[in-house]
Amino acid sequence: TGYVGIRCPAYELARTLIKYAKVPIAAPSANRFGHVSPTSSEHVINDLFDKSITVIDGGSCCNVGIESTVLKIDETKNGNHLVLYRKGGIPENEIKDALTEKGWMEGTVISTPVRATRKPKSVEVEEPIPAEPVKGSVAPGQELRHYAPDADTWLISPTVADSLMNLAGPNASVELKTDGGETSNMECNKAVLIDFKGSLSNVKPYFKGYYDLSLQGDVTEAARLVFETLRKAEKIEGVETVLIVDISTKVSNGLMGREHLPAVADRLYRAASGKIAATIHKHSSASS
Repeated sequence: TGYVGIRCPAYELARTLIKYAKVPIAAPSANRFGHVSPTSSEHVINDLFDKSITVIDGGSCCNVGIESTVLKIDETKNGNHLVLYRKGGIPENEIKDALTEKGWMEGTVISTPVRATRKPKSVEVEEPIPAEPVKGSVAPGQELRHYAPDADTWLISPTVADSLMNLAGPNASVELKTDGGETSNMECNKAVLIDFKGSLSNVKPYFKGYYDLSLQGDVTEAARLVFETLRKAEKIEGVETVLIVDISTKVSNGLMGREHLPAVADRLYRAASGKIAATIHKHSSASS
């Protein structure tokens, strides 16, 4: 792409490693491409157990949870143009505050690329999930399917969330459908529900697993727990589907840590490969 990304970690053990290496360190992400990002040494080993690797385990290191912010300085534009490719641990408002403090914000434009979406079913062509990043990708985390658990994963719209309160039950079976016509059959007792602020806690008993990213509605907490929660969900024996409440629709004024809402919502959108259930229909009861 003609660009190089530079990152300086805050974690002291990583900084010590760089110091002793005495050279810049270039390395890929420590997980399978497209899979849920790791936030512990256990996650790394689980993903790369068949590779010849050494893990330097310094204990807890992911206090933020989601990855770094990726910001590109675009010199091809007139004036100062920054492209925010990946929303991350440092939110956009903090970037603007830092630029303002230095006197660099005036005349500076920060833009965000248009996010990839799924094609309508009528025109979609089945393509294999790539095993490697797209060549020439200018930044990490740009693929539609990213951070994805090893189970069919869907976001659920507020309308579907409301309907689920009435449709979920012992051995209930439902059909999820996107606005584009994509469908999936789901049995509640073979699905994990990932909630936010307890909005669907009443249906918890009907699912094989239930997690809440933050009972208090704190998006900073959700950012810290999102990847750990996705990995917990996929590891439940017999799970076929992961449902995630779409937090991008939440009214940000009522949330703590709302500056992290765009970053967390983006991770969940890509974890679901852009599949958002717009409608839900109940089938007859599934066999137990």
